[in-house]
Amino acid sequence: MTEIGLFIAGGLVTLVVFVGLLLYGMMSFNQWSKDDRTPIAD
Repeated sequence: MTEIGLFIAGGLVTLVVFVGLLLYGMMSFNQWSKDDRTPIAD
């Protein structure tokens, strides 16, 4: 029971951290691409 609970908790923490870094990276990339006037991808 405890091992399963720790496994689920660890998975949730990993998922939250991954999503948070992904959103932070997307916002940083969008901010950077706004500052840059040259289009990189069509």
